[in-house]
Amino acid sequence: MPAKILRLLNICLAITLGGLFVACLDIPSDPDISGRIESIKVHVLQYNQEDSTKLKINPNDSAALVAVVYPDDNEDNLLFFWYEDKNLIGDGKVFPIPVEEDFLIPNALLVVDKQYNTRKVKFNVIQNAAPVLGSETIPSNGANITADENTPVQFQWKSSDTNDDKLTHILEIDSVQYNVGTLTKIAQSGFKPGEHSFRVIVTDSYGDADTLSWVSFEIIDPNAGAEP
Repeated sequence: MPAKILRLLNICLAITLGGLFVACLDIPSDPDISGRIESIKVHVLQYNQEDSTKLKINPNDSAALVAVVYPDDNEDNLLFFWYEDKNLIGDGKVFPIPVEEDFLIPNALLVVDKQYNTRKVKFNVIQNAAPVLGSETIPSNGANITADENTPVQFQWKSSDTNDDKLTHILEIDSVQYNVGTLTKIAQSGFKPGEHSFRVIVTDSYGDADTLSWVSFEIIDPNAGAEP
């Protein structure tokens, strides 16, 4: 890196035994904006999909932050610096995020061109794991239920979330969906004799979801076989 850029950024580096570095940096309070850079965005790359709409990652799987500049014709002449507050924690166009507790995730990106112009972008990465539905349900898979069309059938399930989000549920019975909100137990009548099926979809406040596999049950007419 040119000595002039080091003086510009006022970086003091300390090399650790693991090969990583920490730095103290004075970010210019009013940086010059390069005329060659029209826009800078940070994208999340996870599950081989790149997303710029929500800076959201699942902490249970590795991910990466990607710097995207426009126009990109001089991208090779740019330097990228990733910061967590004022601490320099990485450089390069891509910042890998491993599955590791207490790993520092940046919230700012500083881009420098060959004319020493700088541009800073601040952002916030959300870490959120999807909610989970339990496998035990009422009715259970393969259950036989004696009921006529006026008999309420109980449906019950369990859902959980590591972030204690407000979870909402959709109960789907025979391909008809019912938005039951935060309920995890409901009664429904009107079932004709024969085989039926249901499943549950749970969604957290960030839009992450889990879907229960279809559960089949049999409704048996209590009057079947009775003499008229």
